[in-house]
Amino acid sequence: LILNNLAYLLAEDPARRESAYEYIDRAIRVAGSNERLREQLEDTKATILIHDGKFQDAIDLLQAWVGKARGVEVYLHLAVAYDRLGSPEVAAKFLAPVTERIEQGTAQLSGHDLEVYHSLRQRVTAS
Repeated sequence: LILNNLAYLLAEDPARRESAYEYIDRAIRVAGSNERLREQLEDTKATILIHDGKFQDAIDLLQAWVGKARGVEVYLHLAVAYDRLGSPEVAAKFLAPVTERIEQGTAQLSGHDLEVYHSLRQRVTAS
């Protein structure tokens, strides 16, 4: 998880993004077939791809987790990627399970992801 967190922090600085990819790819290799850990790591990699403007690559990576993701982050980040691609109606589709889990009180999002959720929800529901 240290490599995951380091990659996430480095991703915010475009000058250090290549290092972020190296760390997250190493973490994914180390995780092997541990599904729970791979979900989190691949979600982080998708977040890095989104920071890098590689929205379709993020979508391709996250689509494998649709229907089997334990958390809502995968759906939130799919919604973000589709929104950035200019598909707010598809973004809304992936935002729906996030909204449902938040309303049920079962979503565990970081403060940053919660801000992203509220901002995105306003945008896609206004479309």
